[in-house]
Amino acid sequence: MPTARTSSSSSSITGYFVLSYLLFWVLLGVTGFLIFLKAPGPLVAAMKNVCAWAPTFALAILFRRLNPGTSWKDFLRAQVAEKPRAGLFLAVLAAQAGILVLARAVHSALGGQPFAAWTLPAPAALAAAFVVNLTSGPLGEELGWRGYALPRLRRTRSTTASGLLLGLVWGFWHLPLWLMSGFSGPDLLRYVLAFLAAIVSVSVLIAHALERNRNILLAVWIHFWFNFLVQLAGIDILALMTYIAVGYGFAAVLVVALAERRPAAP
Repeated sequence: MPTARTSSSSSSITGYFVLSYLLFWVLLGVTGFLIFLKAPGPLVAAMKNVCAWAPTFALAILFRRLNPGTSWKDFLRAQVAEKPRAGLFLAVLAAQAGILVLARAVHSALGGQPFAAWTLPAPAALAAAFVVNLTSGPLGEELGWRGYALPRLRRTRSTTASGLLLGLVWGFWHLPLWLMSGFSGPDLLRYVLAFLAAIVSVSVLIAHALERNRNILLAVWIHFWFNFLVQLAGIDILALMTYIAVGYGFAAVLVVALAERRPAAP
């Protein structure tokens, strides 16, 4: 039977999710208005990045209600209470890079651009993409999704269930972007399903990774490389998202299977 505390916690996290969605839509609306006004490109680009901070803005607005008796300083300190495990960070990067390479290889094997013809963007473009990607979703979202929401979900759910549920919330949060993707009909459906499968898989992977090293920088790290590496693939986005969904889905299943065979971190 649910207790008053459980009901209150559920109500709080639901309110947080709703506000994160609303803020995202409002910020996207402001961005669209700037585009309509033909605002300077750098301003529009900056506003697009600001949109990704909606989960953190929602956390800031509701902070006292969501974390009674806790200061921002204590909250932030708790996010990095454990020292980053370099080996885990590198292993995650290697796995994510491996998924990208396999995606390129499969694309080539299915008649796409030869693997040997794969080239990376120029250094200046890479540097710009690095900064833009880091300062958008990874830094803008993770304090809310994984800093606040995931630990709250873990109070009453398993790691996998929490990752799945948060992944669905996180995935459908991107609904406006799906509608602005330029796809329609069957292509839009395929894009949405692949995107959702990929992002839910990433959410499960982050949830389990944080069980091994409870440091928010690990969530930022995984999120960043997911976004950044996709931009290096040089593959049509519809095909790429399908390959990525399969790759990350397989990785998530493997991690869950392995996690069930070993004791959880204390």
